[in-house]
Amino acid sequence: TVQEITERKCAEEALGRSGKNYQELFSHSPVGIFVTDSTGKPHHVNPEMARIVGASTPEEFLKTYRDLPTRFYADPKRRKVFIAQMRAQGKVENFEFEARHLSGASIWLSMNARINERFADGTFMIDGFIVDITDRKRAEDEQKIVLDLLDHLNRTSGLHELMGNILELLAERLDFEAVG
Repeated sequence: TVQEITERKCAEEALGRSGKNYQELFSHSPVGIFVTDSTGKPHHVNPEMARIVGASTPEEFLKTYRDLPTRFYADPKRRKVFIAQMRAQGKVENFEFEARHLSGASIWLSMNARINERFADGTFMIDGFIVDITDRKRAEDEQKIVLDLLDHLNRTSGLHELMGNILELLAERLDFEAVG
């Protein structure tokens, strides 16, 4: 009996250390970590996930983004694509989507996620990681503009035509009615 009590005590201590290590990892991770369900309700987020979207605490994130498809995703259809991939494959890797920052600005995120638990009604729990890729997406967009400008330059015969093409391209890329 003494040996059993000692073994149980050691197991409890190891479990306590394991739980503490998990909590440290969750709280201090350099990537956003989340647990949501397939209906669009977030259950847990770490402080980095909250910071990425401009929330000061995980609790503020959970309160603000109670319905992920309509509040978090810039395009709710993208959430449907995500859920369809989760149902079909049980996971997603490098799933990119545009999200809404608390400030109202658009941000781009890359997500890796997996199904954690399935329920009889067809819903499931999702564990995942989020990384902010907004800077990379902006750099890619800027690079596309420069490449398009160079392409126009190569196809243009005169300065007047070139300037017209450049203004047209900028208006298209920057979503302006008119540039001038």
